[in-house]
Amino acid sequence: MLLVGSVLFVISVWPQTRSTDPLATPEEVKKFLENAEQDLFDLGKKASRAGWVQENFITVDTEGIAADANEAANTAATEPPRSESTCQ
Repeated sequence: MLLVGSVLFVISVWPQTRSTDPLATPEEVKKFLENAEQDLFDLGKKASRAGWVQENFITVDTEGIAADANEAANTAATEPPRSESTCQ
């Protein structure tokens, strides 16, 4: 009897736990990945340029600029993407 009750409970709760959002289409996923790659490339290029300036013109300001650029690139590369589409 306990097993029947457990099964009925799971069946009654399971539809509520499923996402009602549709999955992204393959085209949406491709576009999302292309945009993410381009954003990471752009941030990496900015961080590299800031690093070059900091290495060749060593001042407190250039060190701060390079640190900020590296932080932005690292954060973008490690945080989960923020998007309206559901890519699962």
